[in-house]
Amino acid sequence: MAQAMMTDKPNTWQYRGGAPDVTLPADILAKVEGNEVLARLLVNRGITTLEAADIFLKEPSKEDLLDVHELEDADIALARIGQALDKNEHILIYGDFDVDGLTGSSIFYETLKTHLNANCSYYIPDRKDEGHGLNTPSLIRLKSSRQVGLLITTDTGISNFAEIAFLKGLGVDTIVTDHHELPENLPLSVANVNPQRFEDPEAHRLGQLSGAGVAYKLCAELLIQRMDDTDAAIAAGDGLLDLCAIGLIADMVPLVGENRLLVQLGLQQLAKRERLGVNLILKNAGVADDAELNSETVGFTIGPRLNALGRLENATEGIEFLTSSDETRAKELALKLEMLNGRRKELCNQTFIEAEQQLLSSGGLDGRKAIILAAEHWNPGVIGIVASRLIEKYNLPTFMMVIEEDEAKVRCSARSIPGFHLTAHLEKLSDYFINMGGHAGAAGFALPLEKLNNFKNDLWKLAAQSLSDSDIHGTIQVDAKLTFEHLHPGFVDQLGAMAPFGMHNPSPVFVMEDMAVGAQRLIGTDQNHLKAMLQPSERNGIVKGQLQHVEAFLWKCGSNFKLDSNKHYHVACTIEKNSFPNGTPVRLTIKDIQPANKGKYSTVHETQGAVAPAPTLAKQLEASMGKTVSSPPIPLGILQVSPSPVGAGSVPARIQETAWIDHRSRPQAGEFVSQMLMSGDTNTLIYNEGKAPDIPFIKPDQVMSRLNCQPCDALVLWDIPPSAEAMDTLLHATHAKTIHLVGAKYQKVQLDMETAAFLKAMHQGLTMLLAKQPQGIPLSVLASRFATTEDCLLAAISVLNTSGFPYSLAENTLRLETGGNPHTLIRSEISSPNVCLLNRLKAGIQAYRRSVLDKRM
Repeated sequence: MAQAMMTDKPNTWQYRGGAPDVTLPADILAKVEGNEVLARLLVNRGITTLEAADIFLKEPSKEDLLDVHELEDADIALARIGQALDKNEHILIYGDFDVDGLTGSSIFYETLKTHLNANCSYYIPDRKDEGHGLNTPSLIRLKSSRQVGLLITTDTGISNFAEIAFLKGLGVDTIVTDHHELPENLPLSVANVNPQRFEDPEAHRLGQLSGAGVAYKLCAELLIQRMDDTDAAIAAGDGLLDLCAIGLIADMVPLVGENRLLVQLGLQQLAKRERLGVNLILKNAGVADDAELNSETVGFTIGPRLNALGRLENATEGIEFLTSSDETRAKELALKLEMLNGRRKELCNQTFIEAEQQLLSSGGLDGRKAIILAAEHWNPGVIGIVASRLIEKYNLPTFMMVIEEDEAKVRCSARSIPGFHLTAHLEKLSDYFINMGGHAGAAGFALPLEKLNNFKNDLWKLAAQSLSDSDIHGTIQVDAKLTFEHLHPGFVDQLGAMAPFGMHNPSPVFVMEDMAVGAQRLIGTDQNHLKAMLQPSERNGIVKGQLQHVEAFLWKCGSNFKLDSNKHYHVACTIEKNSFPNGTPVRLTIKDIQPANKGKYSTVHETQGAVAPAPTLAKQLEASMGKTVSSPPIPLGILQVSPSPVGAGSVPARIQETAWIDHRSRPQAGEFVSQMLMSGDTNTLIYNEGKAPDIPFIKPDQVMSRLNCQPCDALVLWDIPPSAEAMDTLLHATHAKTIHLVGAKYQKVQLDMETAAFLKAMHQGLTMLLAKQPQGIPLSVLASRFATTEDCLLAAISVLNTSGFPYSLAENTLRLETGGNPHTLIRSEISSPNVCLLNRLKAGIQAYRRSVLDKRM
């Protein structure tokens, strides 16, 4: 984040696992032979028991891979593919155009065509003309021209209900293999193989697979089932692991559980240099034949070149390239990828310059908390990359749009920051969209051109309401402090035990304090990178044979950037072996740098407390061991105790005398509460209603609702009661001496929903619950389940009944009746007394919860 350096508002450095001097478990230290840095890295990632460390540091083995049959519908998919092979049906592989889709499709094609001699072909849609997912005109053409009997999707398809139903009408069976979020209704496929179908995907070792990961699991089993020679089948499956690893890394899925093991095994396969196309990419990129291949090689060398094909042209040739044994053709395609990647870089640079010029010419940020830019000539294949680069500089949600005048619409690629969940917020503006999809950090959508200006204004308002100043202030996660005694290749080798690095197991970032600057110069074609020699500001303690200075690189800092050689600096950096000739044995990559003479750099742990480990990693370690993985304790002395957060009269005077502690600004509230529960001796309970709170390792008896209030010493308000009366009842029942105000439920759940969406969700939930309990459910239980009041619940049921949904109420118990003729849509604009009453009650609940959350402490 070079652009944010040396400003009046420097980035905050946040220590994972808390302050850098947290006591390390003795058995973890012993496991890593007393290496304090390595032990700290483990603890920072939630690995605090010897058993968890054994699992994490274990040598990768195929014997530890889970059975594919744990994936729902995997057996059905394998049986249907087997039937197609037996009948010589034409199998069409339909994949996405990103790296995950290309590698997953290549896994299927190499398995079916090369190893099983199937009658099959593949198809990759065009990003610009067809977009993501199945495309009906293309399906008609493919069915007709190729006489398709079975279609297998890769990394796509789970949301294509209409298209798959259409194929079914044409007599074509579909097997969906995907990993994206599940829609309300699954498509009418023969099989839907998607790890998101696990009850808790984050806790299951297979739950975070990418499209290529799902494809590998199915194909490795298919080879065993269909090949006569078991050894040959195993070898063929091993040969697919490199493609699997490339897809997993490029798609930025969490590298934990099965993903981590598959990447470890895949990198071993990649190191054999057996795949012609990948070898040519490495050669053209200047990677030495004996260079170590790791996740960074895939992420920054192989992935971008494969992605360039789909961003600038049709990606279909990517499968040919990855599966080809024709050296002449492979070389031709490798040169094309290299050319396209260069063109992609130029387009990104030019678009980034134009985007900044547009931002400045329109008055700059002007206090806005989102960047929204649009142009007609921008390439839709690169605007997502440019959005990410703008976030690196400004740390604001960014929306890059291409105006399509001929179709009178706008297409957008959006990227976001941790404090702004893209799809959750965009759903509030759903009336604008032609289509929209994505997740917390990235999304894409289209909207009519005529609505663009109104959309921009509403989006800016939404960002202003949702983001605080602390949300948009840059934060860099750091792991530990280093000194010059650590700067040697052996230390880098020790860090290799933590690899492969990626999502939820990030590359370690270290802090080096009081560094002096020696020689420095700008490098690169555009002279926009800095190479500097750093050395200790104090020579005391330097011993013979120890590195006296180290090369450090600061990428994309700009052609005017220069460090002051008369100043000392604190540096946040990564460390690696130096592959540049005539350089120091190791080199640093600077993530951030701050002047030391302005005082100690700001760290979150000094003001807000410790940062807990990544929840997905801890969850999957827990699942692997069948028990809870403990996290490092958090010091409670840092919390700020204040009076009640609600205004006078909101709760009784006795309640106002209780000590309230404000945690609303914590970025990782769930992890914090988890550590607080594990570190405290007091009887602490959590108030939450509806869906279980997203708190790692929480026990069911630690969470209560209004139905089971009980006394406790400390009460954590994860949720906020729906009314002052409910709050009064809760606090009187618990007699808590200390109340921790978190309200983190509303970081993920909308504080309020549009009435139509509220009614739709209410009907779906009621139908599901009442179908399981035909004898009926008391209103008090349902009100708690939906985190609302009984009055609001009754008003919603009345509206649903008038809309044709058959509920009956007797003795305060709700039942689901048969019959009825529900409307296709529940419209919130129905001007009935029941709807008006419902809106008033909903508004009252929202106002009360906001009054608690918004009061200054």
